[in-house]
Amino acid sequence: MTIDTDAITRAREEIKTNYLKTTGERPPSSARGVHHVALLSSDVERTIQCASR
Repeated sequence: MTIDTDAITRAREEIKTNYLKTTGERPPSSARGVHHVALLSSDVERTIQCASR
């Protein structure tokens, strides 16, 4: 099996462009005491859409 890393990189960049706001556009975080959250998903866009609700 061959992994197309270029396709993965392109997909990541497209998702970042569609969903990640620049630092100046993001509201301040309301999280207190949370270092990071990891979400495991087979469909990243669906996870983003569900988490954004």
